[in-house]
Amino acid sequence: MNTITPTPVLPAPPAKTSNGAPHLEVDATREKLVALGLGHAAEALGEELSEAIKHNRPAHVVLERLLSCEVGARDERRVKTSLKLSNLPPGMTLGNFDFGFQPSIEKRQIETLATGAFIREHTTLLVQGPPGVGKTHIVVGLGVRATPAIEAHSVHDTEQFSLQMVASSMPHPESLTVSTT
Repeated sequence: MNTITPTPVLPAPPAKTSNGAPHLEVDATREKLVALGLGHAAEALGEELSEAIKHNRPAHVVLERLLSCEVGARDERRVKTSLKLSNLPPGMTLGNFDFGFQPSIEKRQIETLATGAFIREHTTLLVQGPPGVGKTHIVVGLGVRATPAIEAHSVHDTEQFSLQMVASSMPHPESLTVSTT
């Protein structure tokens, strides 16, 4: 009896590019990245793979670079959206504040505040002074500088701050006792 043994079908070897490097089929991988919500990584995939071949990068480095691209783009979008939603006046940054115009403001002190340590420590910052000395510009600049490092921040005007202080100093009705003598 003659038995016919099927010949396994092997995939065709990858096509070569003009420089002899294997041609990369990345469309399916790109679609999977998009389906997972990793659109920025999907956009960068082709370039990263080309660079990986050129520089002989290991797979884990390529993956790290793709994920870093995705995280960076998402952070950039989060910061841009946060600044837009914050309603901070545009154009007021610490970089364009004229410290020469207001020599009574110590640049070193503002740079220390710009580290955001007071925000991480949940310390209240009260900025006061006469009109026209740059208080708003500095506070907005601090908010713009701090936005990439924090999820949320609040800026209060003096009236809101005063109302909150008065409200928090009032006793709660439950703590009041009635004396009957």
